[in-house]
Amino acid sequence: MSTIDIEKLDSPLFIAWHITNRCNLECIHCLWKSGPKATFPGELNEEEAINFAKIVVDHEVPYVAISGGEPLLHPAFWKIAEIIRSHDIELKIETNGQLISKSLAKRLAELDLRSIQISVDGATAETYTKMRPGASFEKTINAIKFLIEEGATVEIVFVPTKFNIHETEKLIDMAAEMGVKVFETGKTMYLGRAVDNWDIIGLSDIEYEEFKKLLERKAKQYEGKM
Repeated sequence: MSTIDIEKLDSPLFIAWHITNRCNLECIHCLWKSGPKATFPGELNEEEAINFAKIVVDHEVPYVAISGGEPLLHPAFWKIAEIIRSHDIELKIETNGQLISKSLAKRLAELDLRSIQISVDGATAETYTKMRPGASFEKTINAIKFLIEEGATVEIVFVPTKFNIHETEKLIDMAAEMGVKVFETGKTMYLGRAVDNWDIIGLSDIEYEEFKKLLERKAKQYEGKM
């Protein structure tokens, strides 16, 4: 196995690029407080973002993950993705899935992405919309199915709260059945809107311990599959 001398590196091995804080949702646990009118301080405009993508290419960064906010809302998203992928840099997209139609899923799959990560915070529409007011659970599930049908590698990220922890096992089973490759989760961050809503979403240490045991059991069940 080859090794890398970190001291000789002149560029990052990985870039997590929060391309915009604008989002079509205002989730109650969002650490960035993203929303329709939200922006990051110093957020890059369209031209600046494209130029940054070219810098990433020039420095031969091997892996980039683009998120938001909702990255698909950025006016330069497709141009940026095409610049990065045209130079064989691995690219991951992190999205809420609300904008992914069948045709858009095909276009994303054609980019040959490392993966597409979709946020799913419940196994039922009722629970999902408590976490993501105004969002469509059906659209999210359809987005996953469309992407998998097109051959894309799909990951699910799940934020555990008092509202949804009881549906963890059901969601993991659903993910496996659909062909999702990765189920990602962890402790909910005490940041952003989560702070404002901690009294109703925050889990106790005991609840987290039970959550951990469930994850360990499901990991054994789906070992080699997801």
